[in-house]
Amino acid sequence: MKLLSTAPIRQAASKGNLNMVKWFHLNYFDFCERDLLQLAVRSGRMDVTRWLSEHGYEINTLELVVAAVETDNVTLVRWLIENGPALDVSTAAILARNEEYMEAM
Repeated sequence: MKLLSTAPIRQAASKGNLNMVKWFHLNYFDFCERDLLQLAVRSGRMDVTRWLSEHGYEINTLELVVAAVETDNVTLVRWLIENGPALDVSTAAILARNEEYMEAM
């Protein structure tokens, strides 16, 4: 079966529907939407973000940390800091504006 559009998997990731993300992964493994991780982070969904990371979606940009800050999900921010690239000065400055994020650094 061929996936004609990536809109459904993108919507599943952005809405935090982990079961649907898993279903698409199982049935359409050849889809390669690299921004699925970004969509999951922007939705503030730790479960989908972690699952995508465990299934080959790399946390390779600090933009994900900044996007997580915008969701006010401290747990997600901490997890991305622990599992992503080293912080740079500008990202650390963004995190320093909030005491809860300071603890994560």
